[in-house]
Amino acid sequence: MGDLRPLVVADADCPVPDPITFSEVPGSPFWDQVMAPYEASNNITDEQREIVRHWSDRDGLTFTPAGHWVHILAAEIDADGTSGEVSLEQAARQFALLSLVQSDAFVATWRVKYRVMLERPVTYVQRSIDPDWLPFLTTPPHPEYPSGHSAGSTAAATVLATMLGERSFTDTTHDRIGWEPRSFASFTDAADEASKSRLYGGIHHPMASEAGVAQGRCIATTALARVGITGQDR
Repeated sequence: MGDLRPLVVADADCPVPDPITFSEVPGSPFWDQVMAPYEASNNITDEQREIVRHWSDRDGLTFTPAGHWVHILAAEIDADGTSGEVSLEQAARQFALLSLVQSDAFVATWRVKYRVMLERPVTYVQRSIDPDWLPFLTTPPHPEYPSGHSAGSTAAATVLATMLGERSFTDTTHDRIGWEPRSFASFTDAADEASKSRLYGGIHHPMASEAGVAQGRCIATTALARVGITGQDR
């Protein structure tokens, strides 16, 4: 994915800082980063399990991470369309902008992932802390830093908040497979929860989520400015 050409935003537009210096010394800054997902996954609550499941976006069962946000937009367009607030032209433009921004966010994230090549928490923990540990969420087969979910979700939420305005909404993405919907006060709150889900699930360090959030927001704001979207599209 990182080898694809971005549509609007080049890598240099939204640089990502290097992660904390790797170390296996107990109590070091990097050790503390690894302990965060280790402890979060070990002590996960019922509510956090629901959050992890809602944002797991697993191939073959649910929508993809990008598709999840496309479904959220579709539901908002349906809701607004019933009151005559959105035209076909507006809907098409909004789907296009959301999709191109998410595409650039994931391309940029994967380029950093394969430049940094940071191992996942499970690899570190099993080698240095607990050889029998498995995170609550299955670890994806690609490098850890930065968090793709954080970048993609923040980019998507920034686009939706700009085009539609921040608003409360209910995410019904998983209704078709019988999972309960989740309600949010804003698109930003939903993206923040998506980012935290990867920590609760034990597959990302805090620094990876923080870097992904910053990267996703930068890519979205840069892309929207370049295509001339600076406010609500309604």
